Amino acid sequence: MSLTAVRATRKSVFAILLLGSAVSALAQSDRSEWSLNGFRNPSVGLEYRKGDYSVHAGYYSTILRDPGSARSEASGFARIGATRWIDDRWYVSASALRGVDGPRDGRNFVIIEAGAQVRPHPNVALRLGVAVIPAAHGFKTKVNPTPGISLVFKP
Repeated sequence: MSLTAVRATRKSVFAILLLGSAVSALAQSDRSEWSLNGFRNPSVGLEYRKGDYSVHAGYYSTILRDPGSARSEASGFARIGATRWIDDRWYVSASALRGVDGPRDGRNFVIIEAGAQVRPHPNVALRLGVAVIPAAHGFKTKVNPTPGISLVFKP
């Protein structure tokens, strides 16, 4: 197994452990909500939050430069992960990515993100963060701004 594969496996294990910890913490809180995320943060998809933790799944797109090339190309990923909320405004998140189109199709990556959220209305959440996709599979580390807008529903 190559060093790159070992690093990618280690990162995937970390994301899975974080997700497991978040799911465990979700079961211990009373406050819960669902979000329909309509832009990139954390992904175009669904998120379930209970207390200070949330889990999310969806589609994440970004523009990445291929190694050894000046050309950038869009890539899409399936994304699943967990988020830790601090004071209902600040967050840190870790997710597993699986390439579903573009040059990263079929490859696994990890994404780590931090940022802030504001709620201009109880049912609308706006996020702005910074995400890092660490180097893997010969691709360089990528840093992205991650704006987001979500519709929030409380059960």
